[in-house]
Amino acid sequence: MLGLLQLAHYRTSPNDLRHLLDAPGLSLLVVRRQGVIIAAALLGEEGGLASELAEAVYRGERRLHGHLLPQSLAAHAGFPEAATLRAMRIIRLAVHPSCQRQGLGRAMLAAIRQRFVDRDYLGASFGATPELLAFWQRAGYLPLRVGLHREASSGAHALMVATPCSPQAGTLLTAIRQRLSEHLPALLREPLRDLEAGLITALFAASPLSPSELTPQDLRDLHAFAHSQRGYELCLTPLHQLTLQALSRGQLDTLLNPTQRQLLIRKVIQQHDWPQLAAAAGLSGRREVVASLREVCAVLLKMMG
Repeated sequence: MLGLLQLAHYRTSPNDLRHLLDAPGLSLLVVRRQGVIIAAALLGEEGGLASELAEAVYRGERRLHGHLLPQSLAAHAGFPEAATLRAMRIIRLAVHPSCQRQGLGRAMLAAIRQRFVDRDYLGASFGATPELLAFWQRAGYLPLRVGLHREASSGAHALMVATPCSPQAGTLLTAIRQRLSEHLPALLREPLRDLEAGLITALFAASPLSPSELTPQDLRDLHAFAHSQRGYELCLTPLHQLTLQALSRGQLDTLLNPTQRQLLIRKVIQQHDWPQLAAAAGLSGRREVVASLREVCAVLLKMMG
């Protein structure tokens, strides 16, 4: 079982065996085939904090050992109520490489939900990739928070997801997901400016935003940018709204090729510098980048009819 966990995460060490045997609040579920363990899930009890302590965590006055998921949702996402509810965090979910793509991971998540129906919510934290986000989404887990810095261990931003088991948690997690979608555009201009375009499209599709409707003047400016020579800086706001609409509808993957999609997100959403954009796209400079953005804008406008 420990060897299986080591395959799933390279930071698993022999010292973790001592933790498994001694630490309180841990549960271990395994799948056996002909007596051999082929899949395992390690879970830890978290949350259930007193309201006063949860508020102190939210205000940044207290930090506790453990309680990774509830503490982060309180201190970083801004919802102290998440720390008062009882949670079960899936610390590791491992399937032997020779047994993967057989639905064992999904089956284990379903078994975990049935086993821990007395908790308010189940959750996990992992290095974010579009593929992992899609896996957890298919199991009914909502993205709630993106870490603002890349983790040294994985080189990826941590992504926290959860699924409700109680009505109270259902209402709370919906509010947290909505908060993430509202904050994401601003975060992508500052601490998440290096987040990969593929992950950004996946996050917006999972946490749809309701961007402002484009006004007739916005559409007039966008058509002038796409089909004439109106300047990019003069159309920043409508271009931003147009891009957010396409992201929230999950349309960029089907409408644009990977280079166009990355160029649009890197410039309009993350506001990268022109030389950096040109170098990444293999273009000569700002003029060619703007020309590509005009083509992209025309495609998105055509989508709107």
